Amino acid sequence: MVNTNGYRRGTRYLFSRPFKKHGTEHLSTYMTVYKVGDIVGRERVMAPSTRACPTSSTTERPGESSTLLRELWALLSTSKLEHVKHSRCREDFLKRVKANELKRKQAKERGEKVVCKRLPEEPRLGHFVRTGGKEPELVEPIPYEFVA
Repeated sequence: MVNTNGYRRGTRYLFSRPFKKHGTEHLSTYMTVYKVGDIVGRERVMAPSTRACPTSSTTERPGESSTLLRELWALLSTSKLEHVKHSRCREDFLKRVKANELKRKQAKERGEKVVCKRLPEEPRLGHFVRTGGKEPELVEPIPYEFVA
């Protein structure tokens, strides 16, 4: 038996719906507003709507919506609205921008300089480990014994 090279081969679990989530798509999926320039992610494939279904190679790749063609998106490949949802990749960035603007405004009123750069997490500080009166136990591997 050979491994076929079909268009949707090997997608039994990739394109399947979650437990108790089968059936028709909710109306809110079609009522979501997408605008040109929005970053959208094709991280899900709705199995009931097989038209304009992304392939297994283009799933989970974000793309920018460039043109609106009726109900199709001109992304890396065309996808229907069922298979597309807004990407959350910019949420943290936009939240940081608002927080930095607030910091800058407060620092300007006080006449200070503020650093808005993100810094890497520092290593943990050194500390003593208390044993609670118990003697530490030395753990070592058991030596190999050749049994003939």
